[in-house]
Amino acid sequence: MTDTGRNPPARPVERIREEALDWVIRLRGGAAADWEAFAAWMESDTRAPAIYWRLADADAGVAEALSAPRPAVALPIPVRRAPGRRRWMTGGILALAASILLLLFLRPESATYRVVTEPGETREVALETGSDLLLNGGTEVLLDRRRPREVRLVRGEARFTVAHDASRPFRVQVGDAEIVDLGTRFAVTQDGGRLTVAVAEGRVRYSAGSLRRDLSAGDILEVDVKGRAIAGRVDPGDVAAWAEGRLVYDRADAARVAADLSRATGLEIAVAPAVADKPFSGGLRLGARDAGTVRRAASLMGLTVRRQGTGWILEEPAPGSR
Repeated sequence: MTDTGRNPPARPVERIREEALDWVIRLRGGAAADWEAFAAWMESDTRAPAIYWRLADADAGVAEALSAPRPAVALPIPVRRAPGRRRWMTGGILALAASILLLLFLRPESATYRVVTEPGETREVALETGSDLLLNGGTEVLLDRRRPREVRLVRGEARFTVAHDASRPFRVQVGDAEIVDLGTRFAVTQDGGRLTVAVAEGRVRYSAGSLRRDLSAGDILEVDVKGRAIAGRVDPGDVAAWAEGRLVYDRADAARVAADLSRATGLEIAVAPAVADKPFSGGLRLGARDAGTVRRAASLMGLTVRRQGTGWILEEPAPGSR
């Protein structure tokens, strides 16, 4: 799997717990902490946030504190520590003080957090449940520490590898639609109101309003902006092929190919209206994920590409240039 390169080599979970506990202590009492250092630690390992918040929530005696007014924050921003005023507490007093202050100043109201990738970037997120998701470029998901088996895909494309638990189904929310794991690996794309679900292993159930479909390995379901569903088949090995540096299509329109190339390369790639619906079947390797990739794709599609502003546009070749 592709990684962004920001995570250090894996370290024992016991060490992460020790570091998390140290942060719980350091962030108590209105004392100042270095936000950049704390944020870097939270991003240093995909297991760190879950372990940190589990320790922060350990004390059950903070319910009264939760009803007190507190600042509305979108991210867990620690308060600053006054230099030279570090004091230590012990036992239950320390745990209570740390938990109250963390919940008052740090914790988002809903315990949700956002993971975003830039175009051209991929990121793997290991979930506490033993499942994981791999985000393609230009993707945004919302996760919840209290409900680790629920994910909301806001935009973009993600591959889900799920540890099946019949008593706690894994759910993906995309707009008004819900995809429920029945023991599987699958990919979901949300792009401009168009939703695609493709199954590599096992089964999923798609539900939206009165529409419900059970999908098995090799099934693909595309739902357009008007809610019309089109079922098809795909080679299970080609589901989320972008994770392996490939793009594979079976009669996909040029607009979809352009959107996929934009996510994968980080380049701004548009398509001329006249060829937006032109179908393409085939595959290409992303390689260096640069302008050369766009030119190769255009050539395979029988199109040409030219510079447009800060990006590129796919269009019909000029007469006589074929």
